[in-house]
Amino acid sequence: MTETGPLFVSSGDLIADRRYNAAMDLASQGDVSAAADIMAQTISATPGFAAAWFALGAIRARLGDRQRAVAAFTEASRADPEDYHGARLQLARLGADDSIPAMTESFLRRLFDQDAARYDTALTERLRYRGPAILRDAVKSALHGLRRPMRFEALLDLGCGTGLAGGAFRRFTAQLVGVDLSPAMVARAQAKNLYDRLLVGNFAGFLTDEIENGAKYDLVLAADVLFTSTISLKSLPISRASSRRPGFLPSRWKHIRAPASSFCRRCASPMPSRICATP
Repeated sequence: MTETGPLFVSSGDLIADRRYNAAMDLASQGDVSAAADIMAQTISATPGFAAAWFALGAIRARLGDRQRAVAAFTEASRADPEDYHGARLQLARLGADDSIPAMTESFLRRLFDQDAARYDTALTERLRYRGPAILRDAVKSALHGLRRPMRFEALLDLGCGTGLAGGAFRRFTAQLVGVDLSPAMVARAQAKNLYDRLLVGNFAGFLTDEIENGAKYDLVLAADVLFTSTISLKSLPISRASSRRPGFLPSRWKHIRAPASSFCRRCASPMPSRICATP
């Protein structure tokens, strides 16, 4: 996410694309009013240009023109039903909707593909992220109460990302399987050689296939992922049939709600403000 808009997606019109780039250059130089004028002219010639609508919304928000920013983000959402740029989140940030809308797979994939290279450093070094360690300690405590050893035959890491949770649990399981929506994040996890199997895909489809194939897991992890998911926890197709140990996870779920600070207040992405690239 840049200061005034999304990653560029061409309109298919060379002149419109050049006008878009000119407007973005002006915005980056601080001439925001001129940038808004040129972006509006660009859109008048290519009304289906979703990236330009999004950028115009961001520019107007920067100018303090909330009403017209909301109008631009609304048009961006209409022009791009898959919401690749995250216009619906911007509308929520501006208070145009009382509820936080679902983030589309397209938006989440783009967001985490974009951040994959710096993800581990940002979380572990800058934010001192301890989510996987907290989960590991919670599982240890639960197993201790059940008088069971901290050892699994198969463990599933939903939303495995770059493998941070996998690193915390690898020594406790014979088989580790991970799935994530972002190809770039999965590539980072693959490079760590932690997982026996890694797949790119959405949770619902993956879990449905696993159940149909008779896969069994002792533990299912979902570390800091469900609050960004486009599907609800209850809708995940997890059944007792997929658990080796009925009565333990996943038949009784416990989860921690993500704090509000997990959403960037500037760009409305599911990323803490402290590591967002948006000034």
